[in-house]
Amino acid sequence: IALVWICMIAVLLATQSVAVLWLIERSRQLNDLERAERLSVSRSVATQLADSITNLPSLDVDAFVKDAVVRLKLRRYEMNLFVVMADGRVVGSPLLNVVMTVTTQLQAESVVPRVWEVGTYSAVSIMVRGKPVGVVGITPFSTLQRFGWQIAAAGLILIAIGSILGAVL
Repeated sequence: IALVWICMIAVLLATQSVAVLWLIERSRQLNDLERAERLSVSRSVATQLADSITNLPSLDVDAFVKDAVVRLKLRRYEMNLFVVMADGRVVGSPLLNVVMTVTTQLQAESVVPRVWEVGTYSAVSIMVRGKPVGVVGITPFSTLQRFGWQIAAAGLILIAIGSILGAVL
């Protein structure tokens, strides 16, 4: 019985290792695709926001972003999309250090580094009359947001298999 128990634990650990390695590989593959999609969304929102601010300088940025999420069918990014304006207005929930970095950069009236576009947040400048007045970005999805259902399914399957094996053996 002890040998069977040890073998069952070994199989369970091997199965979990395979599942973790599969998720890591899948995460790497999705990172490039998600980054390109996030950058496209950021650019689209930044361009439309810049056009709207040019026409209406007192634009309600929060309302614009909510409308853009619906109009551009960006429900997937609704909780992750953020805008930081040079005057300190913030829409969404970026990390505090992101807000401080962006506002410092924008208040210096310099162009936001293009490297931000390929960075973690896919941040794009909102350019109005050649001057950066804000940044649109997207906070990356957490592991739970990206793989939650797959992790839950794998866990339930492993529990079921372990329970069946435990009852049979």
